[in-house]
Amino acid sequence: MTRPTALCSFRFPLGAALAVAFFVGLPSPARAQNQTWYELDESFVNANEHWGESVALLPDMNSDGHAEMIIGGPQDSGIGSAYIISGKAPHTPLKVFHGNNSGDTFGQVVALAGLVNGDSVPDVLVSAPRADVFTGPFPYTDAGVVTLYNGATGAVIRTFVGSGTSARFGDALAGNADVTGDGKPDVLIGAPHWDDLGSSHTNAGYVELYNGSTGALLARHEGVRADDLFGWSVAFLGDMNGDGRSEYAVGAPGEDLIDLFPPFHLREDAGTVRVYDGAVHTLIGEEFGQEFQNLGTAVCAAGDTDGDSAREVLVGAPGGGTFGFGPGHATLFEGSTLKFVRTYDGIMSAEAFGTWVSVAGDVDKDGHGELAIGGTEAGVISGGGFVRVFDGQDAHLVKTHDFLTGSGVGVHASFDGGRDVNNDGWPDLLVGRPDSDGAASNAGGALCLGQLHFQPDIGFQGPHFANFSIFGGQLASGSKADFKLTGAPFNGSPFLLLSAGLGFASFKGGTLVPSLAGSVLLTFPQLPTGNLLLPSIPGGGGPVNIHAQFIIAGYAGSEPIGLSNALTIQLEP
Repeated sequence: MTRPTALCSFRFPLGAALAVAFFVGLPSPARAQNQTWYELDESFVNANEHWGESVALLPDMNSDGHAEMIIGGPQDSGIGSAYIISGKAPHTPLKVFHGNNSGDTFGQVVALAGLVNGDSVPDVLVSAPRADVFTGPFPYTDAGVVTLYNGATGAVIRTFVGSGTSARFGDALAGNADVTGDGKPDVLIGAPHWDDLGSSHTNAGYVELYNGSTGALLARHEGVRADDLFGWSVAFLGDMNGDGRSEYAVGAPGEDLIDLFPPFHLREDAGTVRVYDGAVHTLIGEEFGQEFQNLGTAVCAAGDTDGDSAREVLVGAPGGGTFGFGPGHATLFEGSTLKFVRTYDGIMSAEAFGTWVSVAGDVDKDGHGELAIGGTEAGVISGGGFVRVFDGQDAHLVKTHDFLTGSGVGVHASFDGGRDVNNDGWPDLLVGRPDSDGAASNAGGALCLGQLHFQPDIGFQGPHFANFSIFGGQLASGSKADFKLTGAPFNGSPFLLLSAGLGFASFKGGTLVPSLAGSVLLTFPQLPTGNLLLPSIPGGGGPVNIHAQFIIAGYAGSEPIGLSNALTIQLEP
C-alpha cells in the first residue's frame, strides 16, 4: 500500500501520553487515523490502462466488518478488467473479472447489483460498452454488453446486450433497487449513443430496465432528438410513493429545449433529468436545464437531506455560461415531483463542477446525509480534478479534496461514498483517478478517503500559508482522527501548540490563536517518510474543546517562522 506525498500529508500516530498533565480531567487518548488510508497498488498497472475509470463501494462481502471496493480498468491488458478489493488491510483482491476481447472497454462502468441470486453476498455489474454484439450475420459494433456476476463465486449470472451499432450500452449502470416488488434488485442500463435510425436521430440514446432475478426486459425509454444522449446517467431513487417499489431517474445532458413563448429561443444542450414510476414505468416528472448547462450529466439518489421524509435526487450540470464554459452546478430536487430544493454552485469558470455526484454518508452524524460533487479542472492544482463534500442539513461546504494534475477522474461514476470501508464507524469516499501517472503515463489508480467530521478553522495563516486540517469528527475516547499540514517548507520544523483556551496573540506575522496559558508546545522531528510523530492527546469525558496550531520554523534559518491556521478539536464523551 502506498501513500501520496505531494500534498505533504502528515500522519500522526499517537503514542505515549506526553501531554496528559496539561489536560486535567480528560481521560483516555484519541488516536490518529489516516485521511487517505488506501491507495490502489499500482505496481501491476501499465501505461494507458486507465485504472479507476469507474469505482463503486460494496457492502461487506465476507463478514469482516469492512465494506469492499470494486475498481474498473477498461484498458487493462487491452481487454479490460474489474477488481473487487477487500476493505480490510492489506486490501487484497477478492475477485478479478476480465474482458473477452481487445477494445471492449470491459470495466468502463462498475456498480453494485445487490442480492440478486438469493444468497447473502452482494452481486456486481460490469459493463463493456464497446463490445460487439452478434445478433445476425453482421455484428453491431460497439453495441455494448453488461455482465451480472455472482459476488460470492465470481460466476456469470447473466448478460444483457445492447442493440444498434455504437449504442454503447452500459455507459451508465444502476442496481441494488427493487422495482418489481419481488424482493430482488433490478438493473437499469443506459446506452446514450444509440442512433434512432427510424427518425435519423443519431446519439438519441435509450435506457432499458431489467428484472434482476429473471433477466426479463421490463421497460425501455428512448431519447427523442439527435444528440440527446439520453441514458448518459441513470439512478435508482428508492420508493418515493409508498408502493414498495423504487423509482428511477435518467439524465439526457445533450437535450435541447425550445421555449415556445415569446421570445422564442432554443436552449441548446440544456439537458434534462426525468423520473419514472418504478411500478408502471410512466414519466412522473422532468426538469430542464438552461442553455449549455448539460443538466443530467450525473444523477444520484440523495436520500432525505432536509428531513421532510421525502426522498431527493441530485443532478449535475457541469456546463452553463458562454458555450458551456461556466463553473457548473448541481441541483437537489424532491425526487417524486422534481420540486426545487437547492443548488450547489461551482466556483471557477470551466471547472465542470457537477460532472459527478454521489452521496457521502452522514459524515457528522446529525441524521442528515452529506453530498459529494466533483469536477475536472479547478482546485488547488488546476486540472487535477476535485471532489467537494457538502453538509446535508444546511449545504455548507465541509471539505474539498483536490488531486494532482493528470489524476483525472472517470467519465461517469468516478467516486462513490456512504459506506464504512475501514470499519471505524464513519463513511468513506472512494475516488477513481484513471489518468493518474503514478505507475506510468495514464496508468490510473484509486484512493479511498476517510470522510470524518471536519473541525472548525478558527485562525489566521502566517507567511508560509500553511494549512492545518483535522479529519476525525467529534473525537471520543478510542476514536480516530488524522491531522494534515500542507504548505509548510519542505525542510521546515513544525511545532504543535495545544491549549485549552484561546489567546489571539500577534506573533511573527501571523496570529497565535491558542492561549499560551495552560498550553503545551510539542516538537516534531520530520521523518524521511514525511510523517510526523505526535504523542497522545487525552480524549473523552467531554464535551471539551482544545485548540491547536502549528508553528513552523524555516529550514536553517533561511525562511521566517510562520504559522498555520488554527483548529478547535472537539472531544466528546
